[in-house]
Amino acid sequence: MSDITTIFQVNREIREDKNRPVFAREIKVFDEVDSEIALYEADHQIDEYMEKFRSRFNDPKVFETLVDLYRVKYRREIKGFADAARDLFRESGLDREYGYEDGDDDGNV
Repeated sequence: MSDITTIFQVNREIREDKNRPVFAREIKVFDEVDSEIALYEADHQIDEYMEKFRSRFNDPKVFETLVDLYRVKYRREIKGFADAARDLFRESGLDREYGYEDGDDDGNV
């Protein structure tokens, strides 16, 4: 079986998998360091999850490229959620209520 066919099969299996990775930890969206750590944790989740598919690929580079694509997709979803949460906090004034000010990206209160 070609790696192209394998990519489509793996993608279908991942979409249907009720146990695929879900990022569930709290992210301090105004803390730049915590946000970056969260993204690295997400990368680790993807790496661990995808490892079960490695043996199905003939070319390890194709597998690594697929893993990279999933990392980017997962990171984009997490960043999008964090950006939306940050905007919501700012619009509602909750950022100031909890001690965050414009330009305060270090998470210090």
